[in-house]
Amino acid sequence: MANLNYNLQKNSNLFLNLLFKLKVDGLANKELAIDIKKYFLAYSFLTLAITLSSCGSSKSYDDSSVNSTQKETLDNNLNPIPQAKGKCSIDMSNNNNLGFKLKAYESTTEGLRSDFLRTQYIRFPSDFAADLNNSLVLWTRTIDSAGNWGQWQQVSFYIEHLGQGGGKSPYSYNEFTFQQMQDYGKVFNMTITSASQFFSSFQIVAQLDAQGNSKIITSKIYYNQSTDQNSGPEATALAPLFDANPISYKGSHPESLYNLHPLQSLIGYSYTNSQFEYELNRYCF
Repeated sequence: MANLNYNLQKNSNLFLNLLFKLKVDGLANKELAIDIKKYFLAYSFLTLAITLSSCGSSKSYDDSSVNSTQKETLDNNLNPIPQAKGKCSIDMSNNNNLGFKLKAYESTTEGLRSDFLRTQYIRFPSDFAADLNNSLVLWTRTIDSAGNWGQWQQVSFYIEHLGQGGGKSPYSYNEFTFQQMQDYGKVFNMTITSASQFFSSFQIVAQLDAQGNSKIITSKIYYNQSTDQNSGPEATALAPLFDANPISYKGSHPESLYNLHPLQSLIGYSYTNSQFEYELNRYCF
């Protein structure tokens, strides 16, 4: 900017000198006329460059004079997330013993990725610590446009420390027992006495297919001593990224998926896409 201002001042002085000379010598001096044209063009381009540079120096805009539709367009243009997409989700299972949130994986080096999902448990069964071999398993499945579910597929996942610089575990797991929770805690000089204590310092990073075919994540508890493998609690949430607007989501997805949408209770509200996106991302952590 300093160089542009200097050159503008320099060319401005030259332009004024040439005008004065033209008044003295007259229009018969063709070479002088050519010089005036050249410096006039240079002066004009430099003025334009400074104007554009000044406009680009600000990273904010005043949206007080635009309506909600115009503002939504501006917001979506500035937001790297696709239109009406939410980064986060929460299970709608209403299970008293097990509950969790999901967030699309985002880091300064990898950006936003929907094939990795951070998982935060907000409720976890206290009796999980009663047996070292009780385990947590993640499942996913696909669904077609007619609402037909595909086969269950086990989800591999990493463990991520919430402090000390974060970072995922060097290898993935297909299940995680209470014994493994205790062993993993020892690496960080922690004595783990409950699953809730473990998840206050660590979180799971689930790994999905890169094509985005997986639509849900189910957390399932398996009790080692139980003769009924289905007796443990489970909870299911939509896998981000998905349409934050429950109205348009309902019109383009099977009912079984819509029933898992965290904002279905807001379907009667006249929200814009940006407002639905804001509401959904309130579940972020």
